Amino acid sequence: MIAYTRTPRPDAARELGVELVDLPMLLAESDAVTLHVPLESSTRHLIGEPDLRAMKSSAILINTARGAVVDQEAMIRAINEEWIVGVALWTFSTSSPCRRTTRCGRWIRRVCS
Repeated sequence: MIAYTRTPRPDAARELGVELVDLPMLLAESDAVTLHVPLESSTRHLIGEPDLRAMKSSAILINTARGAVVDQEAMIRAINEEWIVGVALWTFSTSSPCRRTTRCGRWIRRVCS
């Protein structure tokens, strides 16, 4: 298992059998990426278009953090243009894009139904 953290603790990672890597490597290598960070100025849009494009086309992004940690517009493009296979969300960064059917395209069927 690989992981990225802003506050690495190599001893703890080693004890858990986790290899610490940088964010670009984590995104490129992972089948599933989960986000567990507070929403701060440094984490707003932590995952944006370049990050989503760097992920495997078969990857899924799981955001258990606040919605604004992921650039919502880029996330919708990532689904519609098949940069990644899917997302699982705890919240949206703004009101649900599922209500704006003209912008979501097939993303609605995959995430909101």
